[in-house]
Amino acid sequence: MDFCKGDFYRIQEDGPMAFNIGDSVVVKKGVKDPDLGNDIGEWQGRISEIDEDLVCIDWDSITLQQMPASSIIHSEEEGWEWQKMYLSHSDVTLTKRRDSVEDVARVFEELYHQYMWVDFGEQGKRIQKVLTGIPHDDVTAALQAWKAYLQKKLTFPFQAIVEEMMLRGSSIRVGDTITVYGIDDSLDENYGLFGELEQKAPEPPPQNDASQSKGSWLTRFFTALGLLPALSAGQGRVGNNSGLEFPLADIEAVDRSSKNYHPLKDYVVWYANR
Repeated sequence: MDFCKGDFYRIQEDGPMAFNIGDSVVVKKGVKDPDLGNDIGEWQGRISEIDEDLVCIDWDSITLQQMPASSIIHSEEEGWEWQKMYLSHSDVTLTKRRDSVEDVARVFEELYHQYMWVDFGEQGKRIQKVLTGIPHDDVTAALQAWKAYLQKKLTFPFQAIVEEMMLRGSSIRVGDTITVYGIDDSLDENYGLFGELEQKAPEPPPQNDASQSKGSWLTRFFTALGLLPALSAGQGRVGNNSGLEFPLADIEAVDRSSKNYHPLKDYVVWYANR
């Protein structure tokens, strides 16, 4: 959007104040929000549209930062654009600009991500609770938070159905039922969290140095003879054709009445809309 480069005042000699697109304006004291009824006096912004009776005001960054959370939440629930408002010409007056267009874009982006989950109702509240205090662009921190949350909420093992398929080259298909035994330790910014599809073997008992050396020598010897399979470093992930792990973002708990269903579904919805 193009804005005027300077701030100045224009008053028609025999008529109301004249506005141009890009003018900075302040709402007069005592003016109420036409929808919510709360006092919006001294809110400031830039004019983005003008018609015969109304002007559209894009709020500046300072007004956005000071806007009551209740106003943003209600607007999100109603599908209104809280970053702007239509008011009568007589409700506003020209003022000096106090920020830049870049400031507005930055603050709006922050608030948008802070309140974007309001549209999702109760599910959105649960998602927002998981992400509290995490910057919207810190995917690693978000995945760590989801991992901790799911490990606390999910009961393993559980049956899940494959709803989507991000990975290619796997024998698993959409509609297949799989068993999830746990969550892998890795955090993958491309695929999110991975569920373990095979139960981990118990940890072997500790060995002394001699037995470890003997075991390692015997393993190398029999592997060289082709009597033991050589494990690749990437084994254990569907993406490496192992069939042992699968993205949690692509599955849904089979039992919709189980305590696993909503926590997993919340993660899936977050991942799809992050």
